[in-house]
Order: sequence, then structure tokens, then C-alpha cells
Amino acid sequence: MKKYGKSLSFLKKVKESNLSGSEKIERAQLLASLFEKMDDLEMAKAYLVNLSQEWKGEGEKLAPLYYHLAKLNLKTKQYDFAKASIDKSLNQFEKMGKTDSKEYAKALELKAEILVALGKKIAAVDVYMNLLKNFESKMPLESVRYKAGLILFEEGDLMGAKRIWSRLKTSSKKNFYAELAEEKMKSEEWFQKYKKYMDRFPALSSSSKRSQ
Repeated sequence: MKKYGKSLSFLKKVKESNLSGSEKIERAQLLASLFEKMDDLEMAKAYLVNLSQEWKGEGEKLAPLYYHLAKLNLKTKQYDFAKASIDKSLNQFEKMGKTDSKEYAKALELKAEILVALGKKIAAVDVYMNLLKNFESKMPLESVRYKAGLILFEEGDLMGAKRIWSRLKTSSKKNFYAELAEEKMKSEEWFQKYKKYMDRFPALSSSSKRSQ
């Protein structure tokens, strides 16, 4: 904790009245990050919430702040607040016309994670697929494609999972997530064959009795 003390003390002494709007946001995020490292998540959230409530500038500048707040709310399992925060973040990115930015992509991924935490898994898949549609050609998103398929796999939609995971194999180099997906499918296929085989025994037993 001591190693963060000087930084914390310095930031607290900085007068907000001397800062520009962007600097106020940066200060709040730095303070929140420090408290997060000190495992004081409630205090971290407090700085972000206070600034968002007192903010008089352009709302679009709060997009990163709402993203940070959503992450903290997810960590503290306040999922409804996390969902509200990430929606605000995405809305501000959209107002700025930054829907092709890496920050927007990260916000979409976080929204999907929050939806999973809320139990809205199919809605999460929709968000993941939107993310893949718009960003997969621009950045590595194998983990996102794997997670989207995994949700369907665990929900029993094997064909849906297979369809999503099939794109993992298009890479010429060895793909960790493609191997994971293939292992999942092979394991499930083996289980289904085994189950089908075992289900035959009652039928065979009944057939044997009738023939006697």
C-alpha cells in the first residue's frame, strides 16, 4: 500500500479548479486506478461516479470513464450498474463517431461479459458476433470467437457452436483457441456416441427376453 501513497497524496492535492476537462477525467481515472490497486474498489468507483455527476463538459469525453466504472462494477458483482455504465460508454463512443476504435471494441467485449454475468447469454453472443463482424479483420479476436461459441456449446447448441468455431481454423498458423474448440467438439461427439451405445442396452435386454 505504501508504494501508492505518494502518488495518491499528490493527486489529492491537485486542485480541480486548475484543471481542464480532460485533465479532470484523467485525474479521476488515475485515482480510481490507484484505489483499485489498493483493493479499495468502492472508493475507486466513488471518484468516477462523482466526476460523472458533476461533469459540465461534453458528455462524449466520459466514454472511457464509464468504461472504467463498468469494469469496477463487474468486479464487485454489481451487474446492473455495470450494464448501465457500459451502455453509457458505448453511447458516448457512438456520439463521437468512434465506433471503429479499439476502445469501442473493448467496450463491446466488456458488455458481452456483463451480459453473461447477468445470465443473458444469448444476448452476449449477439454482442460478441457484432464485435467479430466489425473488428475481426482489424485485430486478433480469436478469444472472442471462442467465447461466443463456448456459450452456445454450453447451452446445447452444438451446431451453432461449430459454425462459430469453424472460422478459427482459417488461420494458417497454430491456433490455441481452434485446438480448444476442436477438443470440446471431439469430447462431446465421443460422449454422444457413448450415450447412444449405452442407450441400446435396455432395448437389447428387452429383445432378448421376448425371444426366450
